[in-house]
Amino acid sequence: MPANTSPIYTLTPDLSKVNLVGNIALATSDGVGTVGTNLFLLLTGAANGSFVSRIRIHAYATAPTNTAATVLRFYASSVTAGPTLATNTFLFQEIGVGILAASNATTALTPIEVPVNWAVPAGETILVSSHANLAANTGFQIIAIGGDY
Repeated sequence: MPANTSPIYTLTPDLSKVNLVGNIALATSDGVGTVGTNLFLLLTGAANGSFVSRIRIHAYATAPTNTAATVLRFYASSVTAGPTLATNTFLFQEIGVGILAASNATTALTPIEVPVNWAVPAGETILVSSHANLAANTGFQIIAIGGDY
């Protein structure tokens, strides 16, 4: 059987987004949690699959406030809602995020970028969690940048 010799490109740009806020801690990294409670859906692969070039993370606050230090974790999963298991949700990236002065009047924050460069199969997901509960009035805006095939 001949190999695919023609490159494929995404057809439609995709910016999938999620806000992390509140008491959402998932203090383990084995992928066991609940979507919508301590794991959050960032992206679901489109009907023909999707491509994610990178993930961008930005801290935000509703008033000048320090964020909590935490570890943000990204998982590849086959689950879109409800409980996940270590057999269907796999850690692929961790990012340590220190205390940040969000919504500061004089100093802008630099977003954190995570290179991914993965094709995500149709129906598969990228989930995200925070190791610690987030400080009051703060959160993280997370965007998966890519496209759908």
